[in-house]
Amino acid sequence: MYLFLYSYIIFLPLILTRLGGYSRNRKFFIYSVTFILLFCSVFRNLAVGVDTYAYYESFLASEDRAYSEILFNIGNSFTSNSSIIKDPGFQLFEKILNQLFFGNFELYLAFIALLVLIPIGYFILKYVDNLSSYVIAYAYYICFFYHFLPNSAVRQSIAVGVYFLSSIIWIRNKSLVVPIFLLFIGSFIHKSLLICIIPFLLIRINNKSFFAIATIIFSAVLFLFGSQTVLLMGGLIESDAYMHYATAGYYGNNSRPMGFIMQIYIYFLFSLLGKTPLNSMSREHQWFYINFYLAVIFAPLILVDPSLIRVSAYFSIWGIVALPLIINNFSFMPNYRLIVYWIIFALILVRPILQPDTNFRFSWQEMKLHERYH
Repeated sequence: MYLFLYSYIIFLPLILTRLGGYSRNRKFFIYSVTFILLFCSVFRNLAVGVDTYAYYESFLASEDRAYSEILFNIGNSFTSNSSIIKDPGFQLFEKILNQLFFGNFELYLAFIALLVLIPIGYFILKYVDNLSSYVIAYAYYICFFYHFLPNSAVRQSIAVGVYFLSSIIWIRNKSLVVPIFLLFIGSFIHKSLLICIIPFLLIRINNKSFFAIATIIFSAVLFLFGSQTVLLMGGLIESDAYMHYATAGYYGNNSRPMGFIMQIYIYFLFSLLGKTPLNSMSREHQWFYINFYLAVIFAPLILVDPSLIRVSAYFSIWGIVALPLIINNFSFMPNYRLIVYWIIFALILVRPILQPDTNFRFSWQEMKLHERYH
């Protein structure tokens, strides 16, 4: 399936450019890719993604869960007993959608997927200039995120969708009240969403000339003191899970996933070589860069535990727009721009070529559930 997705987004622009109608072709590309990704997410086998089957069981069980119990758990989250029920707002969300969709899990999956896919299509259509850059944007998303956003991590997919919506509202209205309120509400579904307040604070700093060097410094700190940072984060949000990540020693003597981190660092290096200072950018472009800088800072956390990619994902997913912008910053040097484009394109595809993801089946195909369910 992934081979088909990569082939589609690479070869479709070659066909569209021969048909003319530039604006129409851009929209067709976005709509068609969104539809295909949506179809694959909705009709994926329950064994695709470690957590899909668990969310399926939870969705069915929500039908019998009383609203009084759910509201009690939400109220309890404000007390010292908040750790009893993890992210209680998700129970309310699940219950409402179960009734709204008459218990149909496919419609539920479609709603979750659209929370992610529609904003991605919106940002690419509005802020990415050409079809060749569309290839970069979607290849980046499919390579690094599509397998778990939305195809496994339902709660974080909701959280990312809330963050996207908050960002759109801020870009359009410049007001922080509604975006911050949405993040606060969304934190009852996934508490880690509160970390997305950081970009809203950083964007209000007038002089952003020091952001690049600050990114290098803080990334180095997290690279060297990742476990201590995760312990601190766990204490701030009162999360036993983060405490476990910091102390479990997940990797042991096994190799750590340096490939993703090195790619993020290379993209960051290209952003510096582009020589376009943040202060000279539009506020929208500043927003995309700030999020990507935060992705660089938090990327080393996956060296502590791979599950911590959920922290970086809030920011690294903005590479869908940031990478095309980085490439365009070399427009004053056309030859170098082409070289940068192909380097980034090769880096994005090196993972699916060397480590192809074959763990996908549709619902009508056979696939064994993860061992945790045996």
